[in-house]
Amino acid sequence: MIPPPPPPTAQPVADASATSAIDSLVYGLPVYDIALTVIGVSMLMTLWRLLRGPTLADRVVALDLLAFFAAGAICIVAMESDRPELLMVAVVVALLTFMSTAAFALYLERQGREAEEERDRHAE
Repeated sequence: MIPPPPPPTAQPVADASATSAIDSLVYGLPVYDIALTVIGVSMLMTLWRLLRGPTLADRVVALDLLAFFAAGAICIVAMESDRPELLMVAVVVALLTFMSTAAFALYLERQGREAEEERDRHAE
């Protein structure tokens, strides 16, 4: 006959009066909701910059920032819903955003070089 397993040992309970710094900052609200709210407000301000502009570079940087905010929001949702597969989606979004920003920087460099060559031709 197999003996029964021993009873589980009691785990020490954390002192209720010892709160962490993050608990005192969130006032009992879920941390994920606060983080998503901050990202949402940041996305709205970035959307304003995207629409307002004044230059193409400002708009591209704003679009880049929106995509990175979206990747951050995906990460928060992945942690909140305990779905680690969403983290891979966030990584793909971040990598595509980085590649598009690098491609735009190359485009701006070529455009600037062509404009400089055009000025040199007109100066002669």
